[in-house]
Amino acid sequence: MSKLSTTIALVVLVSATTCWAGDGKPLRIHMLSGSGEYKSAESLPKWAEQLKKEGHTCTIASGVEDDQDIANLKRCDVLIVFCKRWKLNDEALETVKAVATTRPIIGIRTASHAFQTWLAFDNDVMGGTYSGHGGSGEVTVVLDDQNKKHPVLKGIDAGWKRQGKVYKNPAVASGKSGSPKAPWKKDNVVLMHLSGKGVKSTPGTWVRQNANGQRVFYTSMGYVHDFEDKRFQRLLANALAWCTEKVKVKQ
Repeated sequence: MSKLSTTIALVVLVSATTCWAGDGKPLRIHMLSGSGEYKSAESLPKWAEQLKKEGHTCTIASGVEDDQDIANLKRCDVLIVFCKRWKLNDEALETVKAVATTRPIIGIRTASHAFQTWLAFDNDVMGGTYSGHGGSGEVTVVLDDQNKKHPVLKGIDAGWKRQGKVYKNPAVASGKSGSPKAPWKKDNVVLMHLSGKGVKSTPGTWVRQNANGQRVFYTSMGYVHDFEDKRFQRLLANALAWCTEKVKVKQ
């Protein structure tokens, strides 16, 4: 995709949905970026810049050790997780747990195995049971028939084709995401199914609302070319609006 096309695509994200906190104040958004294979360090800053132009505060951390990063994490309204197998010390882990179990949270791609020292994050918070992936090739994205009118799918009226590897969810026996045979959460609302090489069809995007009222969004998409796709951008914008619940949405 050309630089001009990328710029135009990113503008779509800005104009699609503008999110504000329920009290009318801009959101304080904190992103955990650490997925080298999927180039989160390239995709997240572009998204963050657009969010800043909307008036939000948006910070990005490549770890949870720096005092400023920890401060940004503690005071955020929304947490976005796009990191892979971070090994956090006890203090950092407790801080992450305190935020990730109480604030609106958006998980992208490797968020299913974001913390090597907290493997149960995938199942306990995201609601998933990640157990590896299929091979590289064409991936088909299909909207769930029963949930295609969900607010997170607003403005996305059809599936599409893309390239990548499909993450497997749910798993019969999950040894990679958390405890063995971790259960697929019954409160998961599946929005999209993905199929590709080695994977016939599996949930690829879903939302859930925990018992404490926390709203969670997860998608196993997250390649650079996904972030450049206006449908994926719309999906993320809608997810941010839904997760923050009482928001002002500008269509």
